[in-house]
Amino acid sequence: MKCRNCGMDNYDASYICSNCGSVLKKPKSSLGIIVTVFAVILGLIGFGGGYFLTEEKEEVSNKNNDKQVMVEVPYAKTAILGISQIEISTDMVGVRKIPKSLVNDQVITQLKDILSEEDPYCVNNDVQIGEGAFFYKDQIIKCKDKKMNIYDNIYEGYKPYVVAVNVNSDNINVGDYVDIYLKTTYNDREIEDLFISEVAVITTLDSKGNILYNVDSKESYAMILVPEEIYVLLEKASSFTDIKLYAMFKGETSENPATVASEYLKSLVLSKCVTLPEEG
Repeated sequence: MKCRNCGMDNYDASYICSNCGSVLKKPKSSLGIIVTVFAVILGLIGFGGGYFLTEEKEEVSNKNNDKQVMVEVPYAKTAILGISQIEISTDMVGVRKIPKSLVNDQVITQLKDILSEEDPYCVNNDVQIGEGAFFYKDQIIKCKDKKMNIYDNIYEGYKPYVVAVNVNSDNINVGDYVDIYLKTTYNDREIEDLFISEVAVITTLDSKGNILYNVDSKESYAMILVPEEIYVLLEKASSFTDIKLYAMFKGETSENPATVASEYLKSLVLSKCVTLPEEG
């Protein structure tokens, strides 16, 4: 039935126009018009409800999309202990994408705030950045501003070095001696052998850098005391991500402490280093 007021085509049984609400014909009873009006109202509610429901879904969808915005964040490719004076270098740092919602204002998101050749950064004393962990602003400091650690000059000509303890090692206590092993791959061949022998332990640390009375956890570290030339060699070895160093219990006494046990491994480490010519 066509509405005389607006021209809308309605069902033949309709009494009221579904578009403008004009009366199309008089109902046979008051019940008929009530039913018709109720049907029209339900139709309008359904349309409006569908609109608002769709709008609400779009809003939720937009919020979910906001949560999935990804940002690039630097992370430590290897564990870095603040006890060591080693500078943070490019081979220690990687970049991965994570949801922006996981990044707070303390997380460092720019590589320039970690890496600098002219004015290098170090990890603060008594801080350990674990392998795979993000860098936080209070963990990083300019190396020139870092206060000397109390262990850095215990004996003239010696320096402390922190090395991971192998999980299969016997418990290590202060005053014990450990052997340092080197593990790497060279020319598609796996190498794992004794590197530095009989090194004195001056303290033991847990994975958070806290001092332990003995090493009995799965992730522990020993602070050893070595001559400066061996310290430099260990620092060079640990700067490469494909070289792993670990300590094994040796004993309580030593007749020939802190010596290079393998000239081959020493040559292998040095061959990976680039020697820059002196200025002038």
